[in-house]
Amino acid sequence: MSDKTTSTVLLINSLGNGGAERVVSILLDTLSKQGKLIQLVCLERNMFYTLPEGLSVTYLSDFTGQEAGWKKLLYLPVFAWRLRRLIKSQGVRLVQSHVYRASYVNALARLMGASHKVQLVNVGQVSLYQQEGWLGKINLALIRWLYPVADLLILKSHGMKVDLANLIPALSVPQVVIHNPYDVEKIARQAQAEPVGWRKEADKFTLVSVGRLIELKQLDDVIRALVKLPKTVELLLVGDGPQKDFLKGVAKAQGVDDRVLFVGRQENPFAYLARADAFVMASRSEGFPNVLAEALLCGVPTIAADCTSGPREILAPESDQDKQLQLGDGVEWASNGALVAVGDVSAFAQAVSGLMNDATRCDAYARAGKLRGQDFNSATIVAQYAKVMWDD
Repeated sequence: MSDKTTSTVLLINSLGNGGAERVVSILLDTLSKQGKLIQLVCLERNMFYTLPEGLSVTYLSDFTGQEAGWKKLLYLPVFAWRLRRLIKSQGVRLVQSHVYRASYVNALARLMGASHKVQLVNVGQVSLYQQEGWLGKINLALIRWLYPVADLLILKSHGMKVDLANLIPALSVPQVVIHNPYDVEKIARQAQAEPVGWRKEADKFTLVSVGRLIELKQLDDVIRALVKLPKTVELLLVGDGPQKDFLKGVAKAQGVDDRVLFVGRQENPFAYLARADAFVMASRSEGFPNVLAEALLCGVPTIAADCTSGPREILAPESDQDKQLQLGDGVEWASNGALVAVGDVSAFAQAVSGLMNDATRCDAYARAGKLRGQDFNSATIVAQYAKVMWDD
């Protein structure tokens, strides 16, 4: 059927502040400007991003997203039934869902009798649910039950695809990898703004990290690396989260608390990225790390832990994507940035020293990173989404 006569739905938990939500906002803006008949449906009422002019949103509940996890799970069939009614009443041809709960609802609506095409966008490493107790077990059970219902699975990285294949080897649903989109021109504009609450000192070599201060990010590894580096090296943490006090304690215990700067969550992180000497990411797990691609677009040399999904794909796309550095392997000077093993504090320090002492390498990484970042510009990525949504 043609997109001129029936609509396509983008389904998500909400348009709150988050990576998947940002992707949906870019899709909505670009596709609506292209004249595609598209609408937004949210499970909850939590709006951070501005909708394109003339595009409305349908809410399947009055939830705010603050409800207990058990309540959200119990309401899945209710949301699915409401989505089924919307699909039938409006002649919806396809529903593409982003974020796990929205995808469960999408597949359940099909099982309840809706005749739409089902596309599920997988936003993380499914295997992480194996570490999350009873709630993780429930999510894994839902994934094993509902993912086979889909007509297409969209994964953000090749690492996610491998992870899913290892977890559910018999899954036969067609799959495609589509990376996250970025508004390259907007990032360039925002990078020119002055940072709030921090000014770059010429005699300092500033490492910057952007994102939530949570255990998964392992930022204490970077703090411990400071001990092995000259006192002119400082770490700027842009973001907030439950590990803030812990990280402050680590910095104090290591005697580097005067070299770790907390500026909190900022509306414009690109102003900080563009002025830092290097971006660092120590995560033990990622999906497709938005901030790593954004750092490249800001022209800052990057050092990233070689976790199972994302960093190698972005920084060393020509390498064996099954390769993963191990403790003691040192630094891999990849084509677009430096990779080190997860948890390898010494390798982090070695990588920082390698950049501090080699201005030519820094300049080369700045240029290569900007070029690599262009591969993820919103026009290119949205075109890939449009192809799977409308090429019947």
